[in-house]
Amino acid sequence: MSMAPGTVRELAFRRLATSDAVFRGITRFAAYLVLILLGGIILTLVAGSGLALSTFGMGFFTSQSWNPVTEKFGAIAPVYGTVITSALAMLIATPIGLGIGIFLTEMCPMPLRRPIGVAISMASAEVMTVP
Repeated sequence: MSMAPGTVRELAFRRLATSDAVFRGITRFAAYLVLILLGGIILTLVAGSGLALSTFGMGFFTSQSWNPVTEKFGAIAPVYGTVITSALAMLIATPIGLGIGIFLTEMCPMPLRRPIGVAISMASAEVMTVP
């Protein structure tokens, strides 16, 4: 007994629709899980900072004094330093990364693409692991 061509095709589409629905469900679950975990991290950070905020108030974020003797602390200097160094790092790294990407995809000779790509990947992984 052979099936009509339309029936085989319908079965294949039905199987694909089922696997697509399963994949969509797993992806949606993973997305919600990420949001729940991020919310948990934010709640943990807020709860952990409760003592500092109740002791120093919101002035903690706007003051730059750091005097352990008088127990007056402010976080503006470390926050400002972090923001500036991160911005400078992005300002330097973004053009370099884009340049390497454009070179590898558009200008690099085909036999050299893979070795250079692997070398760049290993160098960036090494930079990420240096303490």
